[in-house]
Amino acid sequence: MSTKTTKTTAAVVLAGGATRPGTGAYTPAFLDAALCGGGAWAREARLVVALAARRGVKVDEQALIYSDVHDLQSLRMALADAA
Repeated sequence: MSTKTTKTTAAVVLAGGATRPGTGAYTPAFLDAALCGGGAWAREARLVVALAARRGVKVDEQALIYSDVHDLQSLRMALADAA
């Protein structure tokens, strides 16, 4: 996965569909699944959302929903390595 950033007209798009700034909140259904759900996917989604929030970015919810555990692990590592 590339950590290269590209500029768009309204925001900076980061690896995995993360955007900055002010992209709104996640939907309640997503947060319920990610924060309250069990299993590997929910665990990785929680970590990605937490790391993204710490970095001040919001990852595209649709990108997270359609990601498998390995995609989320890669995104988590990219967010953790981002300076």
